[in-house]
Amino acid sequence: MDTTKTATVMSHMKMTPSGFWDPDVYVELERRAREDKRLKPLSLAVIFTVTMLLRVLDWVTTAVALSKGYIEANPFQSQLMAMGPLCYFAGQILGTVAVSLLLWVSTRYTSLTEILVFDTILFSVPVLNNLVLILG
Repeated sequence: MDTTKTATVMSHMKMTPSGFWDPDVYVELERRAREDKRLKPLSLAVIFTVTMLLRVLDWVTTAVALSKGYIEANPFQSQLMAMGPLCYFAGQILGTVAVSLLLWVSTRYTSLTEILVFDTILFSVPVLNNLVLILG
């Protein structure tokens, strides 16, 4: 093993004279985690807008697929679709916010922006599925 790499790694791993890890290391890790979790309003607004556009596309493509004789496999989505667009979008917004916040709270070092990007990618799957059904 390279001694310079070992020395570099060891210099970051401070121990107190009693043999315990230096609490300053944990303070620095917590500071970095808080800094990474700061909300970036512009990127959040863009991601949220794209996510809501995907929800609109999901509703439109699902409505077209339903008119072609397909059925909605998700019973919760089916109920929301039957209640109309306002209830559907309210449910989608609440679901998006709830899932995103639960993921954010449960993963200590993941930023809300990263979670919303994941949500956006995840929400593109039903739209792609509906387009395959409609066009195929």
